[in-house]
Amino acid sequence: MVDEKMVLRLYCRTTVNIMNAGHDIIPSTVVADICGCSLYRARKIIKKLVDMGLLESAGEGGWDEEQPYIMRGYRLTRQGRKSKQYAKAQWDEAKICSKCFGGGSPYSYFKGFRSGTDLTEEGEKNAQNDREKINGRNEHDRAGL
Repeated sequence: MVDEKMVLRLYCRTTVNIMNAGHDIIPSTVVADICGCSLYRARKIIKKLVDMGLLESAGEGGWDEEQPYIMRGYRLTRQGRKSKQYAKAQWDEAKICSKCFGGGSPYSYFKGFRSGTDLTEEGEKNAQNDREKINGRNEHDRAGL
């Protein structure tokens, strides 16, 4: 049965995955497909996680290699990044990175991941500014600048 823990784990694993390059927004339709539940059930679970302060509504847009894209869904909050599920996802990702890239133990990768987890308010503002700059560059790319 799909529950809050399973959906939170999906968001945590997506957020820490190094192949996502900062794209951590997951729409409720994708949650329903991945978890094998109805869209109603996925939205109900997401609403519970939002009410618990672990997820927030988010949107992202930009320009990929060929066409524009818009993503509307949910992402982890700061509180969600402090959860045990998030730390477990970071540990799992650290083990994968250690096997694939070498150069350190899983623990050294985990320490590196954890150092970026506890963002201050200033860090959050800087991350938001970076996202805005990236979106601004995408607009210039479309205009041919």
